[in-house]
Order: sequence, then C-alpha cells, then structure tokens
Amino acid sequence: MVRPCTLIVHAVLAYGLVHSAPTVARTLTQDSAKKKKTGPTGKKRRARSTVPGIEPIPWKKRLPTAKIPAMRSLAPKRVWPPEPATPNNLDAAQFARALKSLCVSIPKKNAEAYGKWILQYAEAFAVDPMLVAAYIYRQSRCRADGWIQRKKDDRQDYGIGLGRISHKVHRPLVKNGTYGFWTFEDSAWKKQEEPIKDFPFTATQLKKPQANIYFTTALASIYQKQCKSLDLAHKSRPHRHWISHLVWGDRVRGGRQEDMVLQARRRLLHYYSEKEPVARLRSGKLAIYSPLDGAPRKVSSPFGQRRIRRRRHVRHRGMDYVSTWGEPIRVVADGKVIFAGVQKLRSRGARILSPEAARRLPNRKMGRGGLFLIIEHSRGFRSAYFHVSSYSVKRGDTVKGGQIIARVGRTGIKRSPAHLHLEFRRNRRKVNPANYLHPYLLPPPAKKLAKKARKRKKARMAKKRPMRKAKRKGRSKRPYVSASKK
Repeated sequence: MVRPCTLIVHAVLAYGLVHSAPTVARTLTQDSAKKKKTGPTGKKRRARSTVPGIEPIPWKKRLPTAKIPAMRSLAPKRVWPPEPATPNNLDAAQFARALKSLCVSIPKKNAEAYGKWILQYAEAFAVDPMLVAAYIYRQSRCRADGWIQRKKDDRQDYGIGLGRISHKVHRPLVKNGTYGFWTFEDSAWKKQEEPIKDFPFTATQLKKPQANIYFTTALASIYQKQCKSLDLAHKSRPHRHWISHLVWGDRVRGGRQEDMVLQARRRLLHYYSEKEPVARLRSGKLAIYSPLDGAPRKVSSPFGQRRIRRRRHVRHRGMDYVSTWGEPIRVVADGKVIFAGVQKLRSRGARILSPEAARRLPNRKMGRGGLFLIIEHSRGFRSAYFHVSSYSVKRGDTVKGGQIIARVGRTGIKRSPAHLHLEFRRNRRKVNPANYLHPYLLPPPAKKLAKKARKRKKARMAKKRPMRKAKRKGRSKRPYVSASKK
C-alpha cells in the first residue's frame, strides 16, 4: 500500500517538472543561439555564404537594421521592357526642375542644391544620377530628416538622412577614409577599396544633405561592383538591378522596392525631357493618355475582382494602380469636368467642393470614395478618379488629354496604401479601363484583363439568347422493357 505522504511528494515533483520545462527549453535555445554566433571557443564565427562550394565571406553580413516587408516583384523579370537610358551631359537647371517635379514637397532651392550634388558625385563615382535621385526619393521623399511614416511605438533604426544610411552597418568597413569590400574572382574573395575622404563617416555628418548624398552615391558604386559576387554568395530573391542591394544589403529578400525605385526613375526621365505626354492609343476620335507617368504601370486590383463588403460579395467597379502618394494624375482624354468633390459619409451621395475647400476637409468626414473627379469626354463616355489627395480643377472646366488634374492620395481609405482608383463608364455602364489603357500597363495583366473582359461579355451575350429547355432530371438511362417481352 502506497503511503499518502509518498503520493504528495511525487505530485509536487511532477508539478515542478511540468512548469520548469519551458524555462529549461528556453535556456537551451538561448545557449544554442549563442553557440551559433560565437562558436564553442567563445570567438565570433566568420559569416558563411549560403551557397555550397563557395568559401565563407570575409566580412560581417550587411543587413537592414529595420524590418522591410519582403514583397514580391510587381511582375516577373521576363515581362519588363528594357529601362530607358539616361541622356548624356545632363543640364543642372533642367535636372533640378525634374527633381522638383518628382519631390513635390521640397522647396525649389533645396531641389537645386540636391540636383547639383547628385550630378557632381554621380560623375565622380560613375553612377547613374537619375537612379541615385530616384532612390533618395523612394527612401525619404527628398526630406533631409529621413522622413518615414511610422507608428508611435515604432523604435526601429531606419537609417539617417536623405538616403537613410545605416551607420551601424557600414561603420566596421570604413577605415582611414576608405571603404573596404570584397569581390569573388578566380574562386576566391579579393579585397578592394573605395576612397571616401571628402567627409568623415559619422552619424552627425550623415544628417547633413551634402554628405549624405555623397555617401549614398559611394555605396551605390560599391554595390554596383559587388552585385554579381553577392548574388553568387547568397540565395537572393530574383531581381533585375543592383539597386536592390542598396535597399537590402548583401541578401535581397524582395523585388517590390527595386520596382518602385525604377518606376520613380522613369518618371524623373519623363520630367527631365520636358515633353508633353504622347497618346499611344485612340478610341474613335479620342486620343487616350496614361493617367500616371512612368509607364508601364502595374494594376493591383483589376476590374471585376471579387470582394467582400458587409458580408456580401461585390465586384470591383474600376481598376487600382500601384502608385505613390503625391503623384500627378493626368486626364485620359479631352473632356469637361462635370463633378469635383467628395463622397458623403455614410451615404451614396456626393457634395461639390472647390479645390481650396477640398484641401481643408479632414479625412474622417469623407465617405468610402474620398475626394474624386468625373470627366465627360464624349457623349456617354466618362472617366472617374477616386481617393485623390487634392485637385486643381473645378466643375465646368474644360481639360485636355494629358493635363494634370489631381494628385494621388488615400482619402476615404482606411487600410490600403495610397493608390489611384480609376473607373470608365460608357452609356452609364461600367467598362474595363484595361481595354483602353493596355499599352500603358504591364503586358500579362493587360492581356489577362482583356481576356477576362471578353469572357464576361460572351457570357453576358449568352444570357440574352433564348435558353433551351433543360432535360428532365431523375430519368434512368436504362431502356424500358415491357412485361410481354420478358
């Protein structure tokens, strides 16, 4: 017979083992993690390459100090057309005007100073100045404080200054005014040096615009030389350009940031040319223009996409463009403004507003569509532009195709990022905008959208035809045998 005191002792021991197991497991996990970093002898291990057959890299791996969303590319690599070339002998004044058009929020004098420094240091380090300017725009919107939209409790290190450079990551490789880096040649890592003696590499200097542009251009030159070696040593995600390494460091984990930088570069080239937009398509007598610059553009939500709203399945009425807040919106064809205002809150109605009143209206007082415009191009053909941040036309104005009428925003939006929602209507019926704008879109989505539109039209036409009488269900296919033949 087991004594009661023995049972109590066993129960206490079992309770202690059960509740101490997570602590023991956590301690073992921490010890194993320390061993991975330091090794059995306590010394720091050298970073290894992630590809077998290549010797370990002789430097500490450079990774972003903040969490960057590892989003896929906007489209596969084979889909993208070749990027346009940068003109030779760029004019400083013309480049400054193009930079001001790209970075809308900065003063004119800042655009002139930034443009001068970008051209100067891009020539010194043999880097494309258009690409450096586009990268700075995507990183900080050309603001010297390295602005980024973050939450109140976010304390991550997003970098310093215009190019959001991480001083902590690059400081160990800078010695005596040179930046040491390695390239993989003849089955071995060979060290090279890039002189950066114009400014000391300190956190204080990185806050200054001129020094930050200097080091951003220098790092761009280094990653350009090191790109093939880094792709060979690490299992990076597929990407089209070495600019991805300037965002991600040694290992590329996503292609979306690269696509957005190159998209900004195409916009900058368009502004530098100072040419009027050209229509690539005609619909009858109307010349159709792209609503956004930097074509080809990506569609995030196509026409007719199924959505759930208030526990009901609805179809997307238009087409959403992947875009950046503040981008200029151009009218797709000649026409007349028949509405410029806001969708009312908690109702389907709308209210006409002047451009000044629209800027003052807070987002909390707007409906789901936010600020929007409707343009009538010809009899029965209209286009609508939703979620704009501001507009520069009013009701009754006559506009020409390719004219800037508004800016991309996120008015009326609660969760999604800033984008342009575009709708086309013909004879009060919603039509697919991709059928009119396919030369300005990436090829596969445009073809797929047009194919889906043709299928929907075919199905709609089939419904209009008289339906045949359906066969009765439940009858057996076995032939009937009379009792006389049995």
